[in-house]
Amino acid sequence: MWYSFNHKNVHFVSINTETDYPNSPNDEYAGLKNGGFGNQLGWLQSDLAKANASRTAGELSWIFVSGHRPVYSLHEQKNGVPTGSATALQTAVEALFNLYGVDIYFCGHVHSYERQWPTVNNVPQKSYNNPRAPVYIVNGAGGNIEGVTKYTDDTPADWNVVHQSVWGLGELTVYNASHVHWEFFEADNSTLTDEMWLVKE
Repeated sequence: MWYSFNHKNVHFVSINTETDYPNSPNDEYAGLKNGGFGNQLGWLQSDLAKANASRTAGELSWIFVSGHRPVYSLHEQKNGVPTGSATALQTAVEALFNLYGVDIYFCGHVHSYERQWPTVNNVPQKSYNNPRAPVYIVNGAGGNIEGVTKYTDDTPADWNVVHQSVWGLGELTVYNASHVHWEFFEADNSTLTDEMWLVKE
């Protein structure tokens, strides 16, 4: 239900955002509290601590985490504070992400595209140069039968940079230990509609 692996200088982590943390969306599964699949948060802390320590040894440069649900999304927030399932996920993982230097958290769930500033405790750092918090990217723009998520602009959040109600896909390129390039393409015509350089020097 959760796992990690290394590829070159990147540590990839996949977490389960449906069960196995307090107040998760499926808090009761098959009659077992929090799914009963194991101690996900204990595992996550141990895994991230080991990966972060490997940076000091020069073995790893980047830590990327992915899960289904967002921590920060315009679709689940009010006045810049996560609501709904995002609240419980934020409570469960945000401190660990910040303590161990997660660089980017990728998710879907919302059927659209959003890019946020590096953010901690609902407060953005409005720069991608030497960020002190993870970048949050929502890329559920593959969508499903429900169509794309529509936005209203009456509830902005300081941590949001871009939001697009389109079908699309993202591409992440790790150039080296200090530079990562993220691009988002609209599916209908392959147009590049958003990009970001994440730099650590």
